[in-house]
Amino acid sequence: MAVAKTNPLPVGLYTMDLPASSAPRLAAWTKGNRGKVVVRKVVANERDSSCAVVFEVIGRPGAFPFGAVGYPTIATSSTGSLDDPFAWISESASQLEGLALLFVLWQLMKR
Repeated sequence: MAVAKTNPLPVGLYTMDLPASSAPRLAAWTKGNRGKVVVRKVVANERDSSCAVVFEVIGRPGAFPFGAVGYPTIATSSTGSLDDPFAWISESASQLEGLALLFVLWQLMKR
């Protein structure tokens, strides 16, 4: 899989494996780009406090914090959200869920 190094990230689907220390920076970037970036999935690994994140860029976001979080991998599958006229409902819920999971992971690391 190809690594994304273009800043800002082009429209597309991305995956990242993050150490817990990088989760707050990614959460801040996604929050600052609400409406342009949708967090699709967050899977926390309790053993080493890392997480896997899937996010989608749907508009032109601000600069990605490569230095703070690393480089995302370009995913090859599509979410198909453009075909669904009610996709904004699931996208909004998904983004809130993803941000909440990143926040919880960050809080767990502060203990």
